[in-house]
Formats: sequence, C-alpha cells, structure tokens
Amino acid sequence: MSNQNLSNDKVQIKRIEKCMGIWLHGNRMPLPEQNQMKLSLNTTFAYYKIFDNLEPFIAYINPLYLATKIILIISDYPEPQTVINLCETKQEIFEAIYILTEIKIENYFTTKYITDLFKQLSQNITTSVIDDLVDDTYQPLLIRNISEDSYMQRTPIHILDQGFDKFLRYVTMLGIICQITSTKEDRFDMWHVWRRLYLEDNHNHEQLSRVEDLIEKYDEKDAVTYYTNPSLSLSRVINRAFHTESMEYIYKFRSFIHDLYKQLENLRASEQSASRSFTKLYRGKMFTYCRLQELIDNVNGSIVCNGFLSTTTDSNVADIFGGKGGKKDGYISVQLVITLNSNIACPFANISELSTIQSEQEILFAPGIIWRIDSWECTDELHTFHLSPLADHKSLRPELIRMYKINEIPLLALADSLRRIGDDKQAEYFYEKLLADKSLTNDIRTKVLYEIAIIQKERGNYFGALRYFDDIAKLFESNTFVSDQNSSMQPIYTDENKNISIAVHNNRGILKAKYNDYQKAIECFKQALLMNGSPVDKALVYNNLGVLYYEKGRYKLSYDYHSKAAKLIGETHSFWPEFKRNFDRAERRYRNQR
Repeated sequence: MSNQNLSNDKVQIKRIEKCMGIWLHGNRMPLPEQNQMKLSLNTTFAYYKIFDNLEPFIAYINPLYLATKIILIISDYPEPQTVINLCETKQEIFEAIYILTEIKIENYFTTKYITDLFKQLSQNITTSVIDDLVDDTYQPLLIRNISEDSYMQRTPIHILDQGFDKFLRYVTMLGIICQITSTKEDRFDMWHVWRRLYLEDNHNHEQLSRVEDLIEKYDEKDAVTYYTNPSLSLSRVINRAFHTESMEYIYKFRSFIHDLYKQLENLRASEQSASRSFTKLYRGKMFTYCRLQELIDNVNGSIVCNGFLSTTTDSNVADIFGGKGGKKDGYISVQLVITLNSNIACPFANISELSTIQSEQEILFAPGIIWRIDSWECTDELHTFHLSPLADHKSLRPELIRMYKINEIPLLALADSLRRIGDDKQAEYFYEKLLADKSLTNDIRTKVLYEIAIIQKERGNYFGALRYFDDIAKLFESNTFVSDQNSSMQPIYTDENKNISIAVHNNRGILKAKYNDYQKAIECFKQALLMNGSPVDKALVYNNLGVLYYEKGRYKLSYDYHSKAAKLIGETHSFWPEFKRNFDRAERRYRNQR
C-alpha cells in the first residue's frame, strides 16, 4: 500500500478496472468541485463509492468478504492522519491512499486541479484493458445501481446522481425506442454504424460480407435468428449501443430493436396461450472483481441490465458461459439465478426454437426490467447471486407511459425526456431531427424551435438562440398559424409562464438587446404585451422595457414601466427585491432629471 500526494502533471486518464475507488471527504468542498470529483471518479474507476463520514467508511471496509482492493482518496477531511492510521491496520485491502492537499486556491480545490490529479492517479495504477466487443464470453454484464452513492462506468452522472425518478425516465426512454416503428430507409443508420464497427474492430472482410448479405436479405420476422447468429455478432453490437446509454447512438439501431422487441412480444403471447412457462433461469458470466464487489454491495438492492438480457433454463449452459470454477486475467466466475414472478410487463420469451444455437435453451428479456438481488453466496469456485423481478418501468411509473402514449410523436417524447434529465446535447439532436419532418403541425414545430432556442441561450450561443426565436416569430406571422395554445415550457426569465407566445417575444427582445438592436427589442417586448400571459409574465416584460429605456437614458419611460411591473406582483414574490431596486433607481434618475 502506498501513501502519497498527487501532482498535477498533464497526462491522459486511463480507466482503472482492477480496484474500486473510495472518496472520503469532509463535505467542505464547494458544489462545482464536488461535481468535478464525481465526474473524475466516474471517468477513472469502473466502480466507486463516496463517504463524507468516517463511521460508514469504517463499517464498509470491515465486511466478511471484500472482493477487490481499494484506492482511497482523502480530501478536505479534518484529521486525515487518523484515517491513515486506521487504514494501516488493514493495509492488505488497500492498493493505494491518496491525499489531496496541494495547490489550493482560496482554500478550495479548483476543478482543473482535480482533473489533473486523476490523470496522474490513473497513470500510477496498473490498468487492465477490456474489449467489450471482441470476446463476448468475458464481456462484463453492465448493470445499473439504483442508489445515490455508487456509479457505474459509462453511465451519465446526472441519471443516478439525481435519483430514482431520472433513472426511471432513462429506462422509459428505452421503452420508447423499442416501440418505434421504422421503414426500410430508416435502417440505413444501423447498417452504416454496423459496417463501421466491423471495419474498425474486426478488420474481417469475410464477416463483413456476411453483414452485407444480411442487409440485402433482411426480414423483420427473423430478428431473433439474426440476434443469435454468432457469425454476425449482432447481439454484441446492439448491446454495446445500449451500454453507452447514448440515446442518439441507440436510436441508430431503432429498426432492429423494434423488430426484436415485437418478436419477443409475439413469442410471449404464444407461450402464454399454450400455457408454457418457466420459473427459474440462469446466467453465467466472468466478472471483474470491481463488478463483483458492486453486486455484493447491492444485495437487497436493485439493478437493471443495459440492453437485452440473455438467460437459459439449463444451469449447465450457464456454467459454460460463466467459466465455473475459473479465474482469468482479473475475471472471476459469477452465476445469476433468476426466480420469476408476475412483476414483469416487458416482453421475454423462450427463443430456442428460432435461435441458431438451440442447445443453449435461451430465454431473452427486453430492456427495462428492474431486478432485486435477493441474496449472495460464494465458494472458492463460484459466486452466486439470486435475483427476482422487482418491477419494470411500465408498472412502476404508468403515468410516464401514459404521457408518451398521449404524445404520438416518439422523437418528441425522447427529446423532452433528455431535456428533463439535463442531456441537452442529445435532446437537441432529436429536436433537430423533428424539424426535418414536414408533417409537423405549427404548434409542435413552435415547441421544438423554442426548446432549441432555450438550449442555445443556456449554452451562451445568443446568436443561435435569436435565430430560432426569429423562426418562431415568422410562424406567428404566417397565415397558417392560428393556434395560441398554452404550453408547459418555461421562458428564460420566468418560472410561471404557461403561454409560449409571450415567452417567445419576450426572449427575442432580450436577445435583440444583447446585440444592441434596441428598436427591435422594444418592438418584441411590446408585441409580448399583446399576448396572453399571467400577471407575473406581464410584469417581467414591463421590467425588461424599464431596464432597456433606463440604459437608453429615457428615465421617464423607464420609471413608468417599472411602476407597472411593481404593481403586478406582491412584496412577497421572489422578483420583488429586483423590481423594487429597478423602480427606485429609475425614480431617482427621473426626479433628478426634472
């Protein structure tokens, strides 16, 4: 075990698979730096945990079984030497201890300092490289923890860091992807990505020829057969897409995902009508010690598999896939034993009759099922985890599904969900795809343009935001636009607006003013006042006009508009202090001018 301070030399981060990370801190670091620590931990470690108190940390490092060694990082902790002395008594479980004590600015770590430290840390630890595509036998099963203090590599922090609801929104989005129908032309995205993966990963022109042959003869009714054909490696390609948790990437495979999902639904319906059932299933995999530790830590907790989950009715088949009794290059045998119940709404079915390898007796599950880890047992040869379905996104959050069914535009549902979880880059990708649809109603097109404009504004691209707001204004001015329906969207400077028209004109005015086009800004604000809106909406526009006229030295007009703004809201409103300051300032100038 080494005990050292980190330097900030600029090196590249390598992913650490052989050890888990633990960050012990005193909860005195500002929020931006805490977020940077979490991001760096997520980038550097396959698995990690965070403690801001010594007692739970001590309880964690004193289990009956700890599968992996620990890299401990201590920061802003009042008595780090006490922690080090404690760790010295259990030094066999620690790979290294790092103390973040250098290069402080105003007693806080800068985000750049944290990033550089983790780059150095990753160089100090021997890493193991895992190719998720080439060797499926030892491909780790990616899981998602439903908790707030541990994270998986390749999972966006915002999904787990913000709690269970955002996690459910993610698996709901997977459900939307599974339901999207597509045409032959829509499959172009998938074929393009698939070709590129084969060229980049395999350089195997014989297999690439098989892919080209499939593209030519593809039949949606044979999705299961394609999925189980090892010469195509389609199962690995599809699940690799799921593992990225990038909706943009997953969407490229929407055509096949939909076909496979629908075939599972049909097979399941046939099984139920024929009263064929199975209650116990098995899955064998070789796990890294970090992944094993994560499962151990989540006994009695819940996980979900990213992508389609393959299981078997034959435990001997699971033993073969899991390498029972074996250890290889940092991997260890793990078997999942699944006991089924009635909590599954997502489709699953016995696909062995359609599989290219019928002897595997494969039961395939669609994405989105949440599993409870009921228990764990281990021997020298094998770790066994007993799982049961807790529920899936359909049964846990039916209101989300109802919302998406009401909305008949799946791309809009995806984009809105991504926006809600903070993934604006991917949300904008789907909004832009929607704009290419000439059949969109003006109401929907206006909403999409508005969302992109807000994303651009929040990104600091005011010129881009203004361009989209201007596009909305053109829709308002067109003879074909007759709707002025309420919207749940929020404008830039209000949290109570329910009408998109007043928000658009108000925000156009703000952006016009940023580019010193004051006359256009005034026109936009006055146009906003003609729209329907709440008293707070109107007050915000009056306030903006007051600010604009104040900056132009028109203090009488500034005073008049600030007066109107102040009269529309009460003294208890959150905007009141700002409005009152603006009013007082304009009044002083106006009185002095007289």
